[in-house]
Amino acid sequence: MVREAMDIVLKDLAKSVSTYHAGSIAEARSVLEDQSRPPFDIALYGMSRYGDGQDRSAIECLSSRLPNGAVIALSQSENAIEARAVMAQGARAYVPKTASTDLFLAALRCVLSGGSFIPAHVAQETFAAAARQHDSAQDLRDLTINQVDVGIVVADLNGQVSEWNATAEAMTGIPAHEIMGAALDKAYDALGAHDARTAIHDNLVLAGKWSDEVTVNHRDGSNLCCEMTVMPLTGDNGNHGEPSGTLLTIKDISTWKRAEDNLRGVRDFLTDVVDKVNRLILVVDAEGRVVRYNEACRTATGYTFMDVRGRRFWDLLVPADDRDNVRSDHRSAIHGESNDGFVRNLVTRDGATLNVEWSTTPLINAVGAVEYVVWMGRETYGVAPHAHGMGPEAASPLSEVERQKIRTRLTKRQRQVLGLIAEGASNRTIAQRLGLTEATVKLHVRAVLRGLEVENRTKAALMATRAGVYGETVD
Repeated sequence: MVREAMDIVLKDLAKSVSTYHAGSIAEARSVLEDQSRPPFDIALYGMSRYGDGQDRSAIECLSSRLPNGAVIALSQSENAIEARAVMAQGARAYVPKTASTDLFLAALRCVLSGGSFIPAHVAQETFAAAARQHDSAQDLRDLTINQVDVGIVVADLNGQVSEWNATAEAMTGIPAHEIMGAALDKAYDALGAHDARTAIHDNLVLAGKWSDEVTVNHRDGSNLCCEMTVMPLTGDNGNHGEPSGTLLTIKDISTWKRAEDNLRGVRDFLTDVVDKVNRLILVVDAEGRVVRYNEACRTATGYTFMDVRGRRFWDLLVPADDRDNVRSDHRSAIHGESNDGFVRNLVTRDGATLNVEWSTTPLINAVGAVEYVVWMGRETYGVAPHAHGMGPEAASPLSEVERQKIRTRLTKRQRQVLGLIAEGASNRTIAQRLGLTEATVKLHVRAVLRGLEVENRTKAALMATRAGVYGETVD
């Protein structure tokens, strides 16, 4: 299962990627030594239980046969000691098998660009563990201190900065030579923790650790929202676990803060607007479960928010013969496609059917996935012959001049598209019915609206209904 999942992730990263699955280290060695094959960039090694010698020799073997590539170790744990050992054996990245797809992709991109990667939360434990076992800053540097995506600052017992890694330099714009040997307070100032010095001291005394959000200001005027953790270093070389210095780790959380702010903004928008607009508004999650439902929906359907909350809206609010279409519309939105002007029915608490013209808008989260879909609709009449409650306008036939407009201004294919619009079909459904791409359908829809001199699909569908144009079979 892990192999198949990795294949999917790698194909998403680059469609042209080629992979090879080796059943053993001997097979992997043979493949890597095969000169007839293109050179490999990455070797993913799934670890079993580090310490029995097998994983150690496997990583050494793979690393030695990838002079221009890199080994990524996939671990069953999130162990700092294991991470140190793996990196020391030649791996360029350490990734727990429980890691998210985004974390795995971040490791791949880092390694492919020439860096090394340890997840931030493991890196903090890694360097804390290293510090407990070694006295010198050089020992920390040997553990790729300058190749992780976490700022690392070390101060000695005299409170002087003895380590300032490349990530800390990148975050602040302050090169190491300017701050090495300076008082730790200068590091706190540079890292936005000046006002927290008393709290840091008190927490180190009482709890042995301090962690909070800080704003790190770069020399160029930019800033980052970061999570800083401060903990004492202890050594084992004769000082019996007594403190030997202080370790600061600084993790950039700007992306997640922006996502949190964006989500808060979306929630504020929904709170302020959803209940005030004179449109039907449903906000549903990726599974179609209702998370917001405005007053207009309650008035139109007779269902309260508590009736629909957490339920897939098509199970309760959509007639059985229209549910497949609605699910298809929702899948289109989940794939990131906004759609508008399509007609679907709603069923009310008392069994009546409402004809509604809908638009869908996907809401994207910080990692690019659709988290919610907003369905916005308004009641209409006479759009689809199979709909109940058609308005009087739909019953009156078009004049001969208007019929001629449909016959002469639209091609046969455009009349087919118009007929399916009259059914209330979405662009995706029209594409499936006519064997076209959705992009081509959109072009046809625009041509139909232009040819009929109408502003939207609803008016085009109304004209089609009155002219007897319905479905994809046309004269």
